[in-house]
Amino acid sequence: MNFTSIPRDRVGVLIGIDGRTKRRIEKITDTKIDVSKDGEVHVEGKDSLKVMKSLDLIKAIGRGFNADKAFYLIDDSIYLETIQLEGSKNNIKRLKARLIGEKGKARNMIDVDDIGLIEQRLMLLLLQLQSSLFFKVTVT
Repeated sequence: MNFTSIPRDRVGVLIGIDGRTKRRIEKITDTKIDVSKDGEVHVEGKDSLKVMKSLDLIKAIGRGFNADKAFYLIDDSIYLETIQLEGSKNNIKRLKARLIGEKGKARNMIDVDDIGLIEQRLMLLLLQLQSSLFFKVTVT
């Protein structure tokens, strides 16, 4: 059995209206998901790759993705990468703002196919290098 947890306020999104989202994840990944009111999520399945895919969907929903966007993770060429931001609440808020950017500009620029390029762009933003350097990085 595999375990993860999500914030309590995201449990309803994971379950979905009449349990539809949870059932959809279970059907697509051939898993059984148990969710507690406290946000503890247990996943069982015979195929470990499908269990991992199910956990990715659950973690994405727990992190704030709407369910429809989280289902993009079913595609094997798309995966969820999370980073731990540390520091005071104000510092974390500032870092999140840098990663998203005004009207999502920075976030949209990160959405590319080259993982190395994504990591490079994130580091430019998080290390507080000039935004102009970040936005000059392009994908060919």
